[in-house]
Amino acid sequence: MPIDYYAQVDFGAFVRFIDIIGGVEVNVNEPVKLDLLGDGNIKKLQPGRYVLPGDLALAYYPAAQD
Repeated sequence: MPIDYYAQVDFGAFVRFIDIIGGVEVNVNEPVKLDLLGDGNIKKLQPGRYVLPGDLALAYYPAAQD
């Protein structure tokens, strides 16, 4: 499949972009731990629907379940 366009962004640009669009909606099926970049804190999400801001969206990885 040919790729006509692409964008390359760094982590900071990703976080700002997600914040600009108002976050990313995710549906968490099982408990998930988020290890925030450079924050040193672990955030835990319980099952449910969330709108994640840029920093949490960057840390979100659904396979990182508890």
